[in-house]
Amino acid sequence: MSGDAIPRPADLAAQLLKKGYTNAVRQVVGAIASEITPGGILHRRLQQFDDHARELAADGQRVAADDPVLRALLADFGDALRRQAGLIDAAAPGVGATGIDAAGQFFRQTTLPGMSDQQAAAVGIRFNQPDPEAVAAAVNYTGGAAWENELRRYQEDIGEQVRQIALRGIVAGRGPLAIANDLRGAVEGIPAYRANALMRTLQLQSFRVGAAVHQTENASILSHQIRIAALDNRTCLCCVSEHGKIMPLGEVIQDHHQGRCTSIAVVRGNPRTVQTGEAWFSGLPEERQRAIAGPGAFEALRRGDVRLGDFVQPYEDAVFGDMIRQGSLSRAIEVSSAATVETVYGIRRRERGNVPTDVNGLGDWLIENEDTFLAEKLLDPNLNLFETDFSQGFRRLVNVQGVRDAAKAFVRESQDIQYGRDYLLDLVIDLAGENGVRVGNREAAARLLNEDYATQARAILTAAGMGNVRLTAAQQRRINESLQGNYLDLVYTTESSTRGSLANQTRSTGGGGVMTDAERRDRRRQFLSYINGVDL
Repeated sequence: MSGDAIPRPADLAAQLLKKGYTNAVRQVVGAIASEITPGGILHRRLQQFDDHARELAADGQRVAADDPVLRALLADFGDALRRQAGLIDAAAPGVGATGIDAAGQFFRQTTLPGMSDQQAAAVGIRFNQPDPEAVAAAVNYTGGAAWENELRRYQEDIGEQVRQIALRGIVAGRGPLAIANDLRGAVEGIPAYRANALMRTLQLQSFRVGAAVHQTENASILSHQIRIAALDNRTCLCCVSEHGKIMPLGEVIQDHHQGRCTSIAVVRGNPRTVQTGEAWFSGLPEERQRAIAGPGAFEALRRGDVRLGDFVQPYEDAVFGDMIRQGSLSRAIEVSSAATVETVYGIRRRERGNVPTDVNGLGDWLIENEDTFLAEKLLDPNLNLFETDFSQGFRRLVNVQGVRDAAKAFVRESQDIQYGRDYLLDLVIDLAGENGVRVGNREAAARLLNEDYATQARAILTAAGMGNVRLTAAQQRRINESLQGNYLDLVYTTESSTRGSLANQTRSTGGGGVMTDAERRDRRRQFLSYINGVDL
């Protein structure tokens, strides 16, 4: 299979899930539709109320709260909801099974896309199939009191919602025809929407749990998982923020009702890079950002008052457990004002507001953000990005040569790493622990180290922009890539991770530790090929 023929993970998940969903819910959908199509009991009741409403309107009368035609409609609507709840319950095991089934196919097709089982086995990779009973036990959403309560809520909540629509219209003095129109829309639309939302969420949650079980079963050949969102105009800010997040194997992806997020597993020694949701969103035209976020959230994001991650709101569902959804703008602002970040060097307050593009605004920004990680990097004496003009009241000026030296050193350091990747990450875990930040594994350590270099890259680019300092193309590439959180992927490929640094690469294998110039150049060329050929 060619690379062009491999669908995006989000598209593949949608295809696999859709394949079984239609058949699994066919009876429920058909039953709901039959109630409101000609010949159905609700169709007759709605028609009777429409006729009754026209008669009342013609006589200049209003609908009464105890109107017998309205009461008959609501009574039969309640009976229909009870029948539908029973059908949803009967269909639920099949709906969950379609999610489990799709999870296995998705896991295999996305873990090594385009590679057959025979090709994978040829390079020593064999996939384990989890015990179907173990998967079914893990996906046990419909076997308890919570599910029964959910079905009861389906009946009672929808019935009460429609009754309240009628009562609000009566209290507000709306005309009979307007009330009849409101009731028709509610009776025809709400049950189908709620049934689909419940069954679709059941399938998606079953899919995500099934994927987690497949990861756990194959943990010996995997390193971690990367969360994936279906990035389009329907994606909420919460899911955009979470896209590209590195997560431990076997952790079930939390999402909201009918959420479309999933994850891809990463095979050891086969690194994969996914653009972060923040990077994707920031690269969109402003009009599309505004369409996705909404006017208020867009302006708050543009000003730097909030970040995408501030819109992530955890909640607990009685049936599906821990979930996340997009919170309100006011909540996001509250979260932002109290936000801190973990760094290798300890907990820091997260900066607020956008960093000014002109050096004249830097002083006020630093006063507001003096205890943030970015401020530390901007004023780091080792980077030497700014100097102080004492003749102008301690005014900070861009140190042009310092910026150039910092950019050059940034690239050189990334090429001359002295340790293998795992050893370096172990050092990060130790250093973070000494500074009060507990790091549970190397993937989390990689995130901290990538953030460290991303903040350093941001500081260099900020100073360069303020001082109109032109960086070389190689510096721009490497610093920009690090800014996206991909520093370690630049420094280490599978090969360079096991072999180590440039210093290790250029050691002589012969006696005396001396290499000829030709040997040194050849080793350097090999090393540079491991890091994508980027050089000063």
